[in-house]
Amino acid sequence: QTKGALLRQSGLNFCSRVNAHHHGRMGVKAINPSPINHVGSVCNIGGVSLVSGSAQIFTRFVPSILLRIIEDEKLPVFGVVPTIYQLLYSSQAAATTDFSSLQ
Repeated sequence: QTKGALLRQSGLNFCSRVNAHHHGRMGVKAINPSPINHVGSVCNIGGVSLVSGSAQIFTRFVPSILLRIIEDEKLPVFGVVPTIYQLLYSSQAAATTDFSSLQ
Protein backbone atom coordinates (compact mmCIF):
# COMPACT_ATOMS: atom_id res chain seq x y z
CA GLN A 1 0.00 0.00 0.00
CA THR A 2 1.64 3.24 -1.13
CA LYS A 3 1.08 6.58 0.54
CA GLY A 4 0.42 9.69 -1.50
CA ALA A 5 -1.38 10.75 -4.60
CA LEU A 6 -0.79 10.57 -8.31
CA LEU A 7 -0.64 14.13 -9.59
CA ARG A 8 -0.93 14.69 -13.31
CA GLN A 9 1.43 17.24 -14.81
CA SER A 10 -1.48 19.06 -16.47
CA GLY A 11 -3.27 19.28 -13.12
CA LEU A 12 -0.20 20.66 -11.34
CA ASN A 13 0.33 23.18 -14.13
CA PHE A 14 -3.29 24.33 -13.99
CA CYS A 15 -3.28 24.64 -10.17
CA SER A 16 0.02 26.53 -10.25
CA ARG A 17 -1.30 29.05 -12.79
CA VAL A 18 -4.53 29.57 -10.84
CA ASN A 19 -2.57 29.99 -7.59
CA ALA A 20 -0.15 32.49 -9.16
CA HIS A 21 -2.93 34.65 -10.65
CA HIS A 22 -5.31 34.42 -7.69
CA HIS A 23 -2.71 35.43 -5.13
CA GLY A 24 -0.98 38.00 -7.37
CA ARG A 25 2.29 36.11 -7.28
CA MET A 26 3.35 36.62 -10.87
CA GLY A 27 7.11 37.17 -10.93
CA VAL A 28 7.49 37.08 -7.13
CA LYS A 29 10.55 35.43 -5.58
CA ALA A 30 9.83 32.52 -3.25
CA ILE A 31 11.85 30.50 -0.77
CA ASN A 32 11.32 26.75 -0.69
CA PRO A 33 12.52 24.91 2.42
CA SER A 34 9.90 22.17 1.97
CA PRO A 35 10.69 18.59 0.94
CA ILE A 36 10.54 18.21 -2.85
CA ASN A 37 8.13 15.28 -2.49
CA HIS A 38 5.56 17.42 -0.63
CA VAL A 39 2.66 18.64 -2.78
CA GLY A 40 3.00 22.14 -1.30
CA SER A 41 6.60 22.28 -2.44
CA VAL A 42 5.79 21.04 -5.93
CA CYS A 43 2.60 23.00 -6.63
CA ASN A 44 2.27 25.96 -4.30
CA ILE A 45 5.90 27.05 -4.35
CA GLY A 46 7.73 25.33 -7.19
CA GLY A 47 4.93 25.32 -9.73
CA VAL A 48 3.98 28.93 -9.09
CA SER A 49 7.60 29.99 -9.55
CA LEU A 50 7.85 28.10 -12.83
CA VAL A 51 4.63 29.33 -14.42
CA SER A 52 5.10 32.93 -13.31
CA GLY A 53 8.71 33.31 -14.40
CA SER A 54 9.96 34.04 -10.92
CA ALA A 55 12.94 32.87 -8.89
CA GLN A 56 12.84 30.11 -6.34
CA ILE A 57 15.38 29.96 -3.52
CA PHE A 58 16.04 26.44 -2.26
CA THR A 59 17.53 25.94 1.16
CA ARG A 60 17.54 23.29 3.82
CA PHE A 61 15.56 24.04 6.93
CA VAL A 62 17.77 26.02 9.28
CA PRO A 63 15.69 28.68 11.07
CA SER A 64 18.41 31.33 11.20
CA ILE A 65 19.17 30.94 7.48
CA LEU A 66 15.49 31.11 6.47
CA LEU A 67 14.91 34.19 8.59
CA ARG A 68 17.96 35.91 7.11
CA ILE A 69 16.80 35.13 3.55
CA ILE A 70 13.30 36.48 4.25
CA GLU A 71 14.82 39.72 5.52
CA ASP A 72 17.68 40.10 3.01
CA GLU A 73 15.63 39.22 -0.08
CA LYS A 74 12.58 41.19 1.15
CA LEU A 75 10.29 38.30 0.23
CA PRO A 76 6.62 39.31 -0.05
CA VAL A 77 5.35 35.72 0.29
CA PHE A 78 6.41 32.89 2.56
CA GLY A 79 4.29 29.78 2.81
CA VAL A 80 5.21 26.62 4.68
CA VAL A 81 3.61 24.00 6.88
CA PRO A 82 2.63 25.05 10.45
CA THR A 83 5.48 23.09 12.05
CA ILE A 84 8.05 25.20 10.21
CA TYR A 85 6.30 28.41 11.32
CA GLN A 86 6.42 27.20 14.93
CA LEU A 87 10.12 26.36 14.71
CA LEU A 88 10.92 29.69 13.05
CA TYR A 89 9.08 31.80 15.58
CA SER A 90 10.63 29.92 18.50
CA SER A 91 14.09 30.66 17.11
CA GLN A 92 16.08 33.40 18.87
CA ALA A 93 16.73 35.06 15.51
CA ALA A 94 12.99 35.67 15.00
CA ALA A 95 12.98 38.42 17.62
CA THR A 96 15.28 40.60 15.51
CA THR A 97 14.08 39.63 12.02
CA ASP A 98 12.36 42.29 9.91
CA PHE A 99 9.17 40.70 8.55
CA SER A 100 7.79 43.96 7.10
CA SER A 101 8.14 42.79 3.48
CA LEU A 102 5.70 39.89 4.00
CA GLN A 103 2.17 40.59 2.78
